[in-house]
Order: sequence, then C-alpha cells, then structure tokens
Amino acid sequence: MEISVFFLRNRGIGISSKRKKEILFLRDILQRSGREWKEETVKEESIFSFLKKEQSVFSADTFENGMQPVKMEMILPLRDYLEKKETLPNFSFKTYAVEDTRADLTAQSLVFLPGKEKQEEGIRFEILGMGLIGRIYACGVSETEVTPLLGAACGLLSLGFPFAEMLELINRKTWAKTVYAV
Repeated sequence: MEISVFFLRNRGIGISSKRKKEILFLRDILQRSGREWKEETVKEESIFSFLKKEQSVFSADTFENGMQPVKMEMILPLRDYLEKKETLPNFSFKTYAVEDTRADLTAQSLVFLPGKEKQEEGIRFEILGMGLIGRIYACGVSETEVTPLLGAACGLLSLGFPFAEMLELINRKTWAKTVYAV
C-alpha cells in the first residue's frame, strides 16, 4: 500500500492512497490556499526511512528559516482506526467520522440542499472537533462525499491551518461533482 504524504512548513500528514477522494479534495484546497506545500507518494513499508530523510532536510533549514522539526500525523476515518489500531505503526493519528463523536473531527446535522440548478445542489453540516464548531456549506457535494471532504478538513487542521481558514477555504468553492468521482 502507498501513502500520500503532504508537507506544509514543519508539518506533515499521511493519507492512505486508497482514500482517493480525500486526497483529491485536499490537493484542490491546498492549491487554492496560496501556501507553499509539497506532496510525495511513499510505500507504507518505507515510510519511516522516508520521514527520517525528510526530517533531516527540514532540520537543516531549522536554524535558517526558524522552522521546527517536522510534526507528522496520519489521517484516517475513525472506523479504519478502530479496526486496525493494533496493527498500525507508531504514529500520531487524527480521525474523522460522520455522526460519531469519538473521532477527532465529526460532521453532524447533515442536510441535503436541493438547488434549482444541478450545480446549486449541496450539503450543509456542522463540523465539530478540537474544541471548535463551525458550519460547512459545500455546494456541489453529495452525501457520499461528506466523509472525504471531512478527511480533507482534518488534514488541513493537522497541517496547521486555523479552523476559520479551513472553513472559509471549503465554503467558498463550488465543487464540481465530476472532478471528485473516483
């Protein structure tokens, strides 16, 4: 299995390459964020050596750019974490789920919003986690895409985006359904 690893300044997150929609949403949001980031794809068995290499690259810049060593977290649905937690590597994890408050980030009170035009359809939900609450209105997103969008939001927060900026980045876009069909 491969892991997509995203880096932003001194933070990194890993998402299983099986979670294609989460990766597509996250990549799209990061491209529009105006921040400098990078993405690598790594085989799961070589993730530790990859991170050591990246850690040394970032550490070399630590004194020049005032950066700290990389903080790395894996992002995955709560269901996957609970099923596999005994076999998962020794990483820090952030989890996400719809209507399950055991996760670090939860979507609740989902409402489908029909529109006059197809592109006006969307979904609205409350996003709770890390002591914060906000509202997402995702025009062009279906019920089946809430979990992947929530995964991307969890990734943004783990990369150091403030909660309010994460909400703004997601809410200001009209999402094209065909782009995220996997």
